[in-house]
Order: sequence, then structure tokens, then C-alpha cells
Amino acid sequence: MGLPAPPIPLGTHASSSRRRGTFDHMTDRPVLLEGIVGSTAYGMAHADSDTDYLGVWRATTRQMTGTRPPVGKSATVVKHEPHDRQLHEVGKFFALAAKANPTILELLWLPDDCYVTVTDAGRRILDGRDVFLSNLVRSTYIGYARSQIERAKRREDGSFASDLRKRTEKHGRHVARLLLSGHHAVEHGAVLVRLDPMQVAWCRQMGEMAADSMEDFEQELLPTIEAIDNTDSVLPDKVDYDAVDELLWSVRGV
Repeated sequence: MGLPAPPIPLGTHASSSRRRGTFDHMTDRPVLLEGIVGSTAYGMAHADSDTDYLGVWRATTRQMTGTRPPVGKSATVVKHEPHDRQLHEVGKFFALAAKANPTILELLWLPDDCYVTVTDAGRRILDGRDVFLSNLVRSTYIGYARSQIERAKRREDGSFASDLRKRTEKHGRHVARLLLSGHHAVEHGAVLVRLDPMQVAWCRQMGEMAADSMEDFEQELLPTIEAIDNTDSVLPDKVDYDAVDELLWSVRGV
């Protein structure tokens, strides 16, 4: 399945615009980096799959040093038309990435065919992405997977309506894929996004198991959870925040 058209015209950018960011008139933000995430990136998309975009924008020095800098909720722009898009200001994005947020980290390891905007500053972020990885991924990936399992268990009543079964299968696939990605990060020092056919088949199988029996699903995932916990890690124990700050200042042009 081919990729859908990007949400903004990419065109050919002059060097000055590549330094500042590609200005996006839909959000009034200079976008540094943006890509297609979710099932398309994982290699698990089907005809009814949504197309989701995640990206990074950069505030100006005047914005960041004023009385109303874009921090917290104001640092994130969300659009739902024509596709779901979420853009984080680069400072917020870096903070979330350093905390090993699984969704955020995925943007930094997308397959090349999923990037729709990569400016010079965006390339700098990608080149420096390793500074965000630490053994914190053990707890964030496992923690998120367990929270999804508990969420699904709370609504399990033994009889699934069609739409509820579909949602449970989707959650099951997502949890399985998340654990594969976390294990890969600990073992290889990179976030696994695009799955191979065997991994896709396993995730789909786990989704069906989740819909049939959440107890069986949870038991089947225990070896993968234990592997993330027990695998010898190639990652540092902690993030080097000095290195993260240096990268951020570089991207901001400070």
C-alpha cells in the first residue's frame, strides 16, 4: 500500500527556510521534522487504518523569552483534518524523548519512507537521537504495556460486541509491538518501528488472543516482559542531560 499524500506541500526549500524550518500554514508553525507514525510505520496498516502524523516545531527566541513561552499544553498543536497530526515544540519533544516516551521515540527511528519533512535542524535531531536512549526504556515500555493490559481487563466482560472486540485486538497488537520494540532497544540500542512479516504475524496473533482471553494474552507476554527486564543492556543507565541540552541548543541555533 502506497503512502498517502503528505499533509503539507513539501516542495523545494531554500537553504534559509531549511535552517528556520518548513513553515506550515495549517498550524502557523515552522516544522523541523514530521513523519507518518502508527500502523503505516509499523508495516501493519490495512484498508481502514487511519493515517497519523507526528512532528516537531521550533519556537523563535522571542517567543521563548517572552512572558508567554510555548510550554506545557501550548507547546503542542493537534489537528484532526484532513489527518490526525500532533506537533510538539522542540523543547517539549526533547523532554519527553529523554523520559523514554515510546510514542515520541518512534519518530526518531521511522523508516525513511515515512518522513514527510526533514529540515537541516530535523536531520540534526535524527543524527543525535542516541542521546535520548537509556535503560529507562525498560520501565516505560513495560509500564505502558501493563497499563494497556489492565485497561483492557477492566472492560472485559466475557462477551464482546464486534466493535469492542476490534478495539481489544488493536490494543493487543499494540502491546505486543511495544514490547518487541522495547526489547530491541535494550538489546540493540535502537527503537524498532518497522516490523518484519514474522513480527507482524505474531502481533496479529496476540491481538486475537487478547480478544479471546485476556488472561492467556497476559501469560503469553510474560516471557517478552521478562526478556526486557533481564536482557543485558547496551544502553546507559541514565540519560546524559548535558548532551541533550547541547543538541537542543544546536537545534535552536543558540
